[in-house]
Amino acid sequence: MKFLPVLLVLISVLVWAEMPAIPQIALETLPADVKAAIGAAYQEALKNPANAEANGRLGMLLQAYEDYALAEPCYMRATALAPASFDWWYLLGSVQNSRGKRDEAAASLKKALALRPDYQPGQIKLAEVLLDAGRVSAALDGFRKVLASEPDSPLALYGLGRALLSERKPAEALKPLQQAVALHEAFGSAHYSLGMAYRELKKPELARKHLLLYQKYQNQWPSSQDEVLNRVKLLKSGAQDHVSAGVKLGTNRRTAEAIREHLEALRKNPALVQAHVNLIRLYGESNQPAEAEKHYRKAVKLNTNLYESHYNFGVMLLGQQRNNEAKEVFQKALEINPHFAEAHNNLAYLLAGEGKLDDAERHYRLALHNDPTHRVARYGLARVLVARGQIQPAIEELSRLVEKEDQDTPRYLYALGAAYVRSGDIQKGLEITRKAREQAAALGQSDLVALIERDLERFEKRK
Repeated sequence: MKFLPVLLVLISVLVWAEMPAIPQIALETLPADVKAAIGAAYQEALKNPANAEANGRLGMLLQAYEDYALAEPCYMRATALAPASFDWWYLLGSVQNSRGKRDEAAASLKKALALRPDYQPGQIKLAEVLLDAGRVSAALDGFRKVLASEPDSPLALYGLGRALLSERKPAEALKPLQQAVALHEAFGSAHYSLGMAYRELKKPELARKHLLLYQKYQNQWPSSQDEVLNRVKLLKSGAQDHVSAGVKLGTNRRTAEAIREHLEALRKNPALVQAHVNLIRLYGESNQPAEAEKHYRKAVKLNTNLYESHYNFGVMLLGQQRNNEAKEVFQKALEINPHFAEAHNNLAYLLAGEGKLDDAERHYRLALHNDPTHRVARYGLARVLVARGQIQPAIEELSRLVEKEDQDTPRYLYALGAAYVRSGDIQKGLEITRKAREQAAALGQSDLVALIERDLERFEKRK
């Protein structure tokens, strides 16, 4: 037993020798609120270099702010100091994966799962890493293991489908991918993989349907059940970070949560004008006009020259059918930024509704001058041209709209077909209108299908 203290000292020396140094962090380059959060954890790690919790906490903050290169050595130190800690091995694997170090990530995640084998998000994460590393057979085993205990996991179903696609088995990939989108419709990447599977199987209409749904949902995923990584995300708590989180939630149509994030940003920094600007839109989307107006007034008080404040408020007013007020604020937005295509488009829409077709055409053309890809403005321009009896120019504009295929294409085809009928080319009009019906049906646009069928019957009688 007299050799035990010497042995423990030797082990301790070896552990220290293998550990990377605590990384140097240039705190002076960070925003004030981020500097305060990371700075405190940094000082704690420097004071307690042998404390796994202090090293790991610093790693978590660095990971939260997406500095994976600095987070990795912190987690390496934490795992060396506390090798029986699941969290540190798991988070080490996560940052290694973010850095593209697939083999190291897989090794770290396996060590984590040896400590907590039933952690399902970790099982999925490991299978994803193995798939990205090209170890498809091991990835398939991993996804199937998760599904054996949790058959309704959309992430595991998606992973299984993706792995089968990588093995060129599109027919087998269909079932898990279909289940994934049935469980969570707004799952963009799963729709993309389904589109690829149908393309491989020579089913172009179904491929088109899911690729269009991918465009609609491309930034959306099932909500994360990963409690460990979620704790990391919660550490990113500066005012601007709450705005960024709110913007992401708003993009994913989680409006109530997006509003909460923006309000938290304002609690931390009441003068953060962008939070007010975004809340105008978010409250408008959630049909809370009084709240939208309150934040509009605050945004304008903080900065009168933000065209986005006026534009967002105008959109809210338009949704409330307060058209005269909307027209005024769109004009204010354009006084500040005369190149803002969206404001030109919305003002043109209001002017067309008043029968001021010359002014409407001018603003639609200004929208397209500033953004030639603005399809809604081009559609509006075509409608104005039709209303003025200029059918051939309208056909030219509508023909440009249908060059791109997405969920709006059936509507544009429908308008193009009607324009050809009005021009006297009934046969071509019928041909295009039938194509519009076919595409609308493939996309499940039943209301549009009903409108098209009504007009098809009318067009047929004109032959």
